[in-house]
Amino acid sequence: TFTSIPDYENKNTYSALVTVNDGTNSITQDITVNVINLNDNSPVYTSDISFNADENQTAIGTVTATDADGDDVSFKITGNELSVNSQGLLSFVSPADYETKSIYKDIIIIEDGINSESQEITIQVNDLFVLEADNASVNEDQTIIIDVLSNDDVIAGQRALTISSSTNSLSEWSYSDAN
Repeated sequence: TFTSIPDYENKNTYSALVTVNDGTNSITQDITVNVINLNDNSPVYTSDISFNADENQTAIGTVTATDADGDDVSFKITGNELSVNSQGLLSFVSPADYETKSIYKDIIIIEDGINSESQEITIQVNDLFVLEADNASVNEDQTIIIDVLSNDDVIAGQRALTISSSTNSLSEWSYSDAN
């Protein structure tokens, strides 16, 4: 008998020298006991629990897990705003929009066919500075005022302005920041 319960992940082979004696004769024999690997360990989540992802896209990152028994692992997600495929690729079901929702929380379930574990994850959506081109036409010798930032996602404290002309005839122009 074993002095402690054998565990394949710790030691998978035991060897011993056995001697049998009937009082008169004895015989000695080497024996080997091979421990059979059972699926007795749960998978372990090994990737970060926090992710950052830019808004206006679906890609987030990859979740990973290991299994001490060497079994293949699969991933599931409990909510309906995120998805995860068999390789652990984590994504938004629809492109994230920082102005609508900036933090997502969900639970990843890792399975090895028999055992499972779960891990809560958090995704922080990054707010992107989005500029849209402004175009205007004006008759010669006239003044025009364009609010160049009115249709843009402006992050506090950030401004961007480029002035160009198809005829390179911008002889006078000015810029004022309303903030």
